[in-house]
Amino acid sequence: MFIKLNKKINVPEYSAKTSVISYAGKIKYSTVSVPFNDIFSLVPERYRDKFIVLVMEIVGSIGPHTDSEILSTINIYVTPDDCTTTFYDINTDIKINSIQIPNQTNGRVFDARQLSKYDSFIAQTDEAWLLDVTNPHSVTSNKIDKTPIKRTAIVLQSKYYSFEQVKEMLKETGYL
Repeated sequence: MFIKLNKKINVPEYSAKTSVISYAGKIKYSTVSVPFNDIFSLVPERYRDKFIVLVMEIVGSIGPHTDSEILSTINIYVTPDDCTTTFYDINTDIKINSIQIPNQTNGRVFDARQLSKYDSFIAQTDEAWLLDVTNPHSVTSNKIDKTPIKRTAIVLQSKYYSFEQVKEMLKETGYL
């Protein structure tokens, strides 16, 4: 599941600081310094202590997976790099094969052939999207020239609040 926020958010500059975690050398999360102080204003103040702001950097395509220890994320795309984010349904008629890669805790990596695509989006610069990262999702390039993907987003993540809960918060703050 995903939903686009109703306002664009420009992050004019940021500085990636300390690496927090990396997955398979393709996805890296780092602490971030941003002059845009209003990222936390996306959610009501009483919930902000249960969110973290990071920078997410993706190089290459990412197969279907669920995120580790994160229930929901708001991605603000700085460099979307012409990629499609696809969400999948798990086919309950068969036994699903999944694995965990190093650093994953409760997240999983899935075989796309065992999943059914149910929806996708192509983010643009400065767009913000709320994602339910407990559902399998992937990132693939749409580039004709096949140059490597380098996708960057400032993320506001919670391991405490679900997609539906954050959706209600965004309605309260006027972003949905």
